[in-house]
Amino acid sequence: MKASVKLLAFVSVLALGASALAGDKKTSADDLRAWYAKAVAEFVACDTSSYGKYSAEGHSGYYPDSKDLVDEASEEARLENVSFCEGGGKHEMTYDIADVVMLKDTALVLGSGHYKRTEPEGAVSIDADYNFTEVLVKTGDGWKFRHSHVGAVLDMTAGEGE
Repeated sequence: MKASVKLLAFVSVLALGASALAGDKKTSADDLRAWYAKAVAEFVACDTSSYGKYSAEGHSGYYPDSKDLVDEASEEARLENVSFCEGGGKHEMTYDIADVVMLKDTALVLGSGHYKRTEPEGAVSIDADYNFTEVLVKTGDGWKFRHSHVGAVLDMTAGEGE
């Protein structure tokens, strides 16, 4: 009797451990690529209800046209994006993810693409190729952007042959 109780307790502990491991599914690089695609699609579609939901607290960004880090998680940044879209502004973006590096609850997404921004009055303010590095963190609400770094691709042939 004692042996069967011990065996039952041991099997129960194994079953609980196995179910806990199964519930703690690790995020794969493909999962993050799909998450990233969804975030970009909502941004490009000007889905203003999504603005802010992909940003971790303190989400900062550095862009070619900024002198300082941009506080992407601020209410001011969210409202600027909403105003841009509601006013008729448009985003066009293509991108290619070159690599996803998983680091437990942090991930790096590296890639390149093309971005075109058309202001509400119709002027194109950005039309450039870019490289990017995104730092993502896993939170209780899922993956979030923690830092975005975007660099413009420079035309290294400018001035040649003159």
